[in-house]
Amino acid sequence: MTEQNADLTLFKRKYYWQYSLLVLALGYLFLWGPIHRWWVFETRTVEVTSVRALCAAFEIDKSMPLDVDECDSVKAKMAGRTDIEIKPRTFASFTYTSPADGSIRTVSVVRDLDSAGKPIAVGSKLDVELSRNEAGVFVVPETP
Repeated sequence: MTEQNADLTLFKRKYYWQYSLLVLALGYLFLWGPIHRWWVFETRTVEVTSVRALCAAFEIDKSMPLDVDECDSVKAKMAGRTDIEIKPRTFASFTYTSPADGSIRTVSVVRDLDSAGKPIAVGSKLDVELSRNEAGVFVVPETP
């Protein structure tokens, strides 16, 4: 003989579609990134063919370098400027075959460690994600 209070009912039948819409939106938000990465990119292990230690000159609080060259050369070019920060960088080059068009490409990336977490050297292995759709597009995941 007790009557159920209508204000305390959490789920009413007329609101089920809103809850299912919320669940779908959250699923899309959290699952689309990994599904898209799996669908578009192919993971391969490549071997580093050359390693060069160079210096890059950056303007303060900027991410694009003004100049990349041997350290002595960069320091000589930027000697008079006070708004420049010179940082040493390790450039690792590798060759891969693009899954999108089958062409062989050679690229350089800035890396200090290989995929195993060891200092990068010639012959080190890097895990890269190559685009299946666009030639020349790749992602090198961060080191562990």
